[in-house]
Amino acid sequence: MCHQPYTPHAQVDAAKREIVCTYDFEAESGERASQVNTHHYALPGQLHAMLDAAGFEVEATFGGFEGEAYDEEESDHLIFAARLRD
Repeated sequence: MCHQPYTPHAQVDAAKREIVCTYDFEAESGERASQVNTHHYALPGQLHAMLDAAGFEVEATFGGFEGEAYDEEESDHLIFAARLRD
């Protein structure tokens, strides 16, 4: 059980489209550990192009898991519903 769940530290490199997060954990015993996760991201148009290149046809785009409309400024999520082309 962690006394302090984690403290995130993030570095963003827009040129690489990369976010590097370091999470520092502290257990109740005082033991500490760190974990580094690298997240890569793509813009909506790039994701659409990747799906197309992989043989998928995008049928719908959503901004949430309940089917909310995607809004580039407001949505926390970008979800594509896609089907493999025949």
